[in-house]
Amino acid sequence: MLVGGTGETPQERKRRRGSAPARGKRSLARELTAVLKVIHTNSFIQFVLSILLKAFCCVLS
Repeated sequence: MLVGGTGETPQERKRRRGSAPARGKRSLARELTAVLKVIHTNSFIQFVLSILLKAFCCVLS
């Protein structure tokens, strides 16, 4: 029996997607990667802002 026009059986789909623990690990890895990107981006923005603030303070002095 094929699944909703995908051309694969339920067994093939399950094999392709992997076990529940494997899917959970992949999901956790995606979330961790997203969090690390946000932290890196925010750190970079804070770094640039601190440099701009220091430069602005030097101009005012």
